[in-house]
Amino acid sequence: MALDVIHSVFLSSTFEDLRNERAEVQKAILKLRCMPIGMELFPSSDEEAWGYIKRQIQACDYYVLIIAGRYGSVTPDGMSFTEKEYLFAKEANKPSLAFIRQNRQQLPSEMTDRDSGKSQRLERFVQRVQSNSLVSFFESPHELATQFVTSFVALRDKRPAVGFVRADQVADPVKYSAALEANARLQAENNKLSEQLRIIAKQSNEPFEGHQSEITLNCFSTGDNVKTDNVLRVTVKFYKVFLVVAQAIAKDLDETKLSKFLAGNVEWPSSSILDRTRLYCKAESLRIVREKFIQLGLISVHHSSKTGDYDAVISVNHWSLTEAGHRQSAVLSRIYPVE
Repeated sequence: MALDVIHSVFLSSTFEDLRNERAEVQKAILKLRCMPIGMELFPSSDEEAWGYIKRQIQACDYYVLIIAGRYGSVTPDGMSFTEKEYLFAKEANKPSLAFIRQNRQQLPSEMTDRDSGKSQRLERFVQRVQSNSLVSFFESPHELATQFVTSFVALRDKRPAVGFVRADQVADPVKYSAALEANARLQAENNKLSEQLRIIAKQSNEPFEGHQSEITLNCFSTGDNVKTDNVLRVTVKFYKVFLVVAQAIAKDLDETKLSKFLAGNVEWPSSSILDRTRLYCKAESLRIVREKFIQLGLISVHHSSKTGDYDAVISVNHWSLTEAGHRQSAVLSRIYPVE
């Protein structure tokens, strides 16, 4: 359910000469489901009032200024409350609207300042507002209210404020805390999945990390003229080892047969005179290859049993390509095609 947000609107103006205008704007504020804040609620003493006013402006969501023919009550520094309110709202960067009475010179004398000093300060204040704010002009309370509604709706859309909501619309703290924890878990899982997808995307287009590094395979031959404890060494790049392993897996060879296939199909130096059909990788070299590709997520290993000589049950390992392994096989085959 969407929260019914209520915004507070600080209404700044002189009072006696603008009673009707203030009343019309306050009614318009209430119709817009906002809360008007004005001098009607301010303390009586000047010093106490100004501290209260500043707190109200600081806390409000929007500021509205109305100027007509009076400068208003002044503070000890000679500036009116209305002008001080305007300057403080600008300093606080409050979203603001300003409305000035049209043809102020034609107002009745009782609606203007008789003090020439105040009249001069009012003119300077009007010029300041027109120079620093977008101003609308009005001739009657009704026209002012109409202009206010149009301007305020546009301002609220352009600069949404925080506002406040009813207490019964606020989420239960315990449930809200649980929701935040659940959201944090989901965010962590999402980050983990995003990282996995990033890795998958990278693996889909690029060879695995370290594919150009080399490994020395220790092998032996079962030939009649070669002792099985003799070590035959060959240095091969890891991507070439992986491509041979992928071929062996495609043939569904168990680990023993894979050892033979790998030793017999890696690239030996041309000077080597060997019967490759009798070569096997030593167990330690095969273990290094197996753990390397498992760590890279390219293969998985599962165990099975088979019947050997004299009906003995033998446990054997089978290697399988993972999805990443299949992608790497395709990537490497494309980059390094068999000549």
